[in-house]
Parts: sequence; structure tokens; C-alpha cells
Amino acid sequence: MSGVPVGPIPSSLVPITDEQLIFLLLRGSTFPTGRELAEFVEEGVYFDDDPRFIPGLDELDDAPLEQLTIVWDEDRPPVIIQRVSPAELEQTVGEVKKLLQTLPEEPNERIHSALDALPKSRHLVRITVDAETMTDEAWAMLDSLEAHLARTYAGLVYVPGDGVFDADLQPIYRRPPK
Repeated sequence: MSGVPVGPIPSSLVPITDEQLIFLLLRGSTFPTGRELAEFVEEGVYFDDDPRFIPGLDELDDAPLEQLTIVWDEDRPPVIIQRVSPAELEQTVGEVKKLLQTLPEEPNERIHSALDALPKSRHLVRITVDAETMTDEAWAMLDSLEAHLARTYAGLVYVPGDGVFDADLQPIYRRPPK
């Protein structure tokens, strides 16, 4: 799924060159708002300087998120969070299901539970980061945000090429190192 188009990003931002995608498959009946996510990041105090949001915090309302760009360092690529179409949700559910059903080991209870949860996914959030330029602080912010979304909206986290994780970011399946 690499190369999935990301919405308009101001040309003044540092471009993402080492793209890593993170998907959150959410079962909750509601969808997070951009304001909720921006306030969560702002309250987390992960960085020396406050992050900048596009759209700005004063422009965000309580409508479901479409796209939020987090500029956590003006000299590094941003983190981009997007609501994804139902078609891509269906495709991602199928991809995760296939991954979990074709594991070389015998499925355990956590895998069975994830397989049961997948068809109940109602929403998909895609997070795009530049893996090469993320700092420890940026990863901490992202981990906290992923866990918040997965817990609040009953979700699973899927990182293509890495694994499938529960709401506590504990591996349900983790790809063995090469």
C-alpha cells in the first residue's frame, strides 16, 4: 500500500522520503476528530517546542477527522494522519486477515481474537511518517497516539512489514527480523 496518495501538504514542509505507513482499524461507532487528536498531542508535552497542526488548532472542530498534519519539527517531515475510504478499509482488513491466517505457527487466542475483531472494523486511520527522520520523542508521541486511538475506538494497529498489535501496542503477530 505504499505510495497511497496523501492529501495536500504545503510545499513549505520537508517532504517524506522514507515512508512508513501505520494503519489503525477501529471498531468504535464514532470516529476521532482532528481537534481530539491535536489536543491529545499538544497535552502530551513530547517536544521542547509546541507542534504545529495543519489545519491549525483554532480551525479544527468536532467533525470527524479527514486529515491532520503534525509538524513536530520544522526541519523534519511531518506526521500525517488521515481518515481512509471504506474501500481501503476493506482492502486492509483483507490484508491483515490473510496475514494472520497464513502464519507458519498455530494460531493462538490473541490471533483468533484479532481475526474475530477484523470484520467489525468500521473505520481506518492511516498514519504516514518518515521513519528515517523520526526522533525518540516523535516515536513516543506516535506510540501514545496510536494506543489512545486503539483503546478509545476499540482498534488494532497494523504496520505493514512489521506486524499487528493490540490496543496496548503488544504484538499479536510480529514479523521475525531478517
